[in-house]
Amino acid sequence: MLNVLLVRIQPMDITYNLNLNRFPDEDKFNFDISVMNGDTLQFSVSKVYYRGSAPFNEKIEEIHRHLGIDYGGHVVAIDKYPASQFRRGAVASDSTGISRYELESQSENLGYDAIVLLPPVFNPVVLSSLNFAYGGDLPKGFSSSLIALPRESVLSVISLFGEVRGIPLKLCNKSALESESYNLFYAMSFESVSVHPIFLQKLLY
Repeated sequence: MLNVLLVRIQPMDITYNLNLNRFPDEDKFNFDISVMNGDTLQFSVSKVYYRGSAPFNEKIEEIHRHLGIDYGGHVVAIDKYPASQFRRGAVASDSTGISRYELESQSENLGYDAIVLLPPVFNPVVLSSLNFAYGGDLPKGFSSSLIALPRESVLSVISLFGEVRGIPLKLCNKSALESESYNLFYAMSFESVSVHPIFLQKLLY
């Protein structure tokens, strides 16, 4: 059996009993999230600014068309077309330009055989690490058991084989019971499970 970390994203419109903490306006902030049936995860979150060229902006528009959204493609483009690989890719800037939130797991050794992202509507994604970025709306924050993502967020994640994937939560709104709710957001929670290796084989092929 394999020890797998499930990263589950579900729509929610209940905030009054979650004791949500907003991410502070700091360069980097650390926080902990509990894992069902597992150990606590340590995260850091940073708000990072980038600037890009006209060709980079054209790449953003291509991503918008591909994902079927009209805002937030820059979050994915920064990973997909980094300046380290593309001469006119996005480069880090100081508090100006396009911005996104970058979350990184601070745990040195997660101790999992695999990390599987389970977003609503979209197919599961086997991740290379527990690091991702999001943007497209004002930040929500976190509680002791989940990370709260705004309803208009676009996630940028990296698959096991290094492919950058964009996940626009806006397209998941129709899966919510109260899709027009003012309080609608997406809760990212974590669970440790034991699964047979064939489970991962089916996801990878």
